[in-house]
Amino acid sequence: GSASYKGKDNPTSTVTLKENDNITSFKIYATGGAIYFSQIEVVYEKPADYVLEVGPSGWATIYLGLDAAIPDGLKCYAISSVTDNIAILSSLTNALPAHSGVIVKGIPNTNYTFAYNNNYAGNADVENLLRGTLSNEYLSSPIYVLSNPNDVVGLYSAKEVDGKFLNNANKAYLPADAVPAASLSQGLRFSSQDPTSIIETERSIIPSGDAVIYDLTGRRVERMGKGIYIVNGKKVINN
Repeated sequence: GSASYKGKDNPTSTVTLKENDNITSFKIYATGGAIYFSQIEVVYEKPADYVLEVGPSGWATIYLGLDAAIPDGLKCYAISSVTDNIAILSSLTNALPAHSGVIVKGIPNTNYTFAYNNNYAGNADVENLLRGTLSNEYLSSPIYVLSNPNDVVGLYSAKEVDGKFLNNANKAYLPADAVPAASLSQGLRFSSQDPTSIIETERSIIPSGDAVIYDLTGRRVERMGKGIYIVNGKKVINN
């Protein structure tokens, strides 16, 4: 059978007990104004896996409240530091820890399923400046969110709405206080220190006439001299 108790001070709170193969009886009793339970089994229902939609750019962010396995074919990155308008990416492997905002790179217009896993391993030593929210939330401090103006994917200052900044549910953001003061007015492009960097480094590149070119200070330029530039979202060394 089963039994339930509604609290006197909070009648909307209900505790329900039910027999199973291992528990043949249970008790609900009161003494001295307190309620006691015995022989209780607590069962946690596994939540539905989270499906992430990666849009036309192939980039997205994610922030989950539980540990989850990283889907095959999807790259997940923390941001370890920010310098000279560049956000440095560090790879995560195997699993995404709970309450860890990440940047992801996958196949454009593809859905990826994050299966929740309470036994994740790895990534404990990865420094990460990203944060996130589990629901749509207005934040009082400025934030940077993923965007791709002029087809240059990066982190850009979120729009202010009535003095606050909206971050959407299960999305990551970068707090403005993690960005050097000299870079606050600029967007942040991505670079990686990993051997398998997603930001390709090319040499002696002559970009096409419609290429979008930025120097490392975040200024858009018409042509490249010698040095390092961001061309259509990729770090390029021009000799």
